[in-house]
Amino acid sequence: MFFGKESVVVKIRLNNVKQTLADLNTIPLEVYLSQPLMPLALEIAFQKDRAVYDCLYLALAITEQCQMVTADEKFYNALQTSNYTNNLLWVENI
Repeated sequence: MFFGKESVVVKIRLNNVKQTLADLNTIPLEVYLSQPLMPLALEIAFQKDRAVYDCLYLALAITEQCQMVTADEKFYNALQTSNYTNNLLWVENI
């Protein structure tokens, strides 16, 4: 009986996830490959001693001439005295 209830809960959650995915597929999202951004992301990561993963988002913002929004306070603060401040936006300043 208990296993049956768990199965129902899992099924409901799976259905919710499937519906959310279907909803997301109706939004016109742009997908960017990370490989072309990697040279710039690596340069920033090494210069500022930051994770390449975080710097990929910044590299995309620089490439697209826009701002990235971040709630990562350490990342944001580490780049405040850099040439990249115009491409960063603190989440509370939206």
